[in-house]
Amino acid sequence: MDYLTWLLPALVFVAALTINALRTPYQFYREVEKDRDEWKSRADEVSRRRQTRERLGGFLARLNTVFARPIASDQELEEWRTEANQIINEAIRYISENVGVAEATDFQTVGEGWAVSWSHHYNSAHNAALTNLDRYRENLRGLIQRSPS
Repeated sequence: MDYLTWLLPALVFVAALTINALRTPYQFYREVEKDRDEWKSRADEVSRRRQTRERLGGFLARLNTVFARPIASDQELEEWRTEANQIINEAIRYISENVGVAEATDFQTVGEGWAVSWSHHYNSAHNAALTNLDRYRENLRGLIQRSPS
């Protein structure tokens, strides 16, 4: 009888150990999967931020190219304005969709600022457009510097 008295608790104990031993690898697997998903999410976020900074840098390079282009006629000035506005509108759309609406609003805020006379301006309208374009470039530089890396 003494043997049978200890048999039931021993079987329960062995069963509990067995269940725990079988469950432990699964719990470890779930933890590893959760950590892997978390790291993958972080890596995706870093990659997305890098792509955003590269794209914003591309807009800045295009604006710099347009800014430095010499203008010799009214027709060239209109083409220049069209290209500059196209780049600015693309940048606004990209910033609103990928960075945020508040940042897009900051980018669009050029304000008044100082009147500058650029050495390579064609006429006063071109000079004013250069000044505005320079403010957009400054806003874009600030956005690139503020964006997390």
